[in-house]
Amino acid sequence: MFLYRPRLRPGARRDRSGRLRRYQALRPRLDITRQDVASLSDYDEHIANKVQLLLDATLGLINVEQNNIIKVLTIVSVVGIPPTLIASMYGMNFKGMPEYDWAWGYPYALAMIALSAVLPLVWFKWRGWI
Repeated sequence: MFLYRPRLRPGARRDRSGRLRRYQALRPRLDITRQDVASLSDYDEHIANKVQLLLDATLGLINVEQNNIIKVLTIVSVVGIPPTLIASMYGMNFKGMPEYDWAWGYPYALAMIALSAVLPLVWFKWRGWI
């Protein structure tokens, strides 16, 4: 039980039931309770900031991983699309294509397909993107 009894202020009056005395006895308890609530509020804000920091860090790591995945998909598409385009043009079998009459036409087309796949890889490696 709390046994602290504060003294009345000079000039304080009491009514018949002694209410002023009871209110003054509760004041220190209420002050302590107010301080406790303020401390808990500060602690809650601190914990919320920590949780937000962890959430931001997790989202940042997920973003980095997604960027790596998109980078790989971009490289695959840049390396894969030009050979596909060249092969599809030669696969149409037009009679007016001069390469069909050349002795080295087929190896020329294969060399173009290989170069169109290798050159982007060399470029990416040289730029440090891979």
